[in-house]
Amino acid sequence: MACEEGTPPIFVISSNSDGELILAALRAGVKEFLPKPIDIQDLESAVKYLLPGAQPEASVESPPQEATSPPPPDRPPGDAH
Repeated sequence: MACEEGTPPIFVISSNSDGELILAALRAGVKEFLPKPIDIQDLESAVKYLLPGAQPEASVESPPQEATSPPPPDRPPGDAH
């Protein structure tokens, strides 16, 4: 269930995954309960679901992109020779 505009969602990330605790948290208004160790894909899915406009810049598990740099100049700056 996505949150109403202006209402921040409550995420719980806990190493305690007792069913009674989870049920109590959900009854208290928690929108997403994620057990530790956290799975980054589960967290990304929860954020996308609860904050429809949120788009992570890059996934933690995305391969690194090669940095492109301009070609080296013929001479270093300031080199008059």
